[in-house]
Amino acid sequence: MKATKIIKETVRIMCGLALLYFAVELTLSQGHALIPKICVWMGLLVLLSPENPAPSRARLFLFARIGLLCNVFALLVLTLFKQLLVARDWYESPQMMGLFSRVKWLLDPLPTLLQSLVTKHNLGIKIFPKYEVIYFAGADYGNLLLQIVVVTLGLSLFAALVRRVKAKGDTLPLHGVEETPPGSKPAEGEDGERYDLYFQGECLEGSSAEQVGEALGKAFNLPPEKVPRLFSGKRLTIKKGVSRPVAERYRKIFEASGAVLRLGLSEESPGEG
Repeated sequence: MKATKIIKETVRIMCGLALLYFAVELTLSQGHALIPKICVWMGLLVLLSPENPAPSRARLFLFARIGLLCNVFALLVLTLFKQLLVARDWYESPQMMGLFSRVKWLLDPLPTLLQSLVTKHNLGIKIFPKYEVIYFAGADYGNLLLQIVVVTLGLSLFAALVRRVKAKGDTLPLHGVEETPPGSKPAEGEDGERYDLYFQGECLEGSSAEQVGEALGKAFNLPPEKVPRLFSGKRLTIKKGVSRPVAERYRKIFEASGAVLRLGLSEESPGEG
């Protein structure tokens, strides 16, 4: 299975790189056009779609693909907007051209900035026609990479903020299960991921809060005054950064006590190689 996965990943990467190379050849032979850009989009899409990545990397690849789609959307909007201006004879209107310019700065910032600099400093004679392809392709593909990076970083920060807000709540550490130190090497059969354990007062069918509280108090040697905190309505963080076997042992204790323990991937999880 591992050899098959390596072969699949190698073929995927080679196909993505082949599409990018084909785009470069088309750009050099035909100039800056739509077909080379479609090849770039397809090549990047293939490279950004690995099979079964680690959860943390899967989010990054997803965000990068969203950034790629944003670039496609930006080109589509600008093209349709320009066609609308031409069709309605608005292309010479200062107001509409001002609006179109602001939309270009928003959706196509890097090429617009370079065009502004070329016009302001009268660099067109030095750039065109000898370096015209390099100028347009560099600006366009640089803008594509810029949008992918910005969208990926923005969504990553937003996702981290959402996870932090969700994780906020009371903490009631429970001990009594032999644990694996966070920096230790995973044992055979372990995936190396780390998990956070949460409890929000959920009881299995047929179990009451009193029964669950008493059972968990005995299982983890909780003082009687701390037992009511289990059913405060807040999400309690029971443990952070434990291995999968340890998390399962905690879950079995909770199930035996009539309670539901939730697992979440910890930020302490190492990235997979």
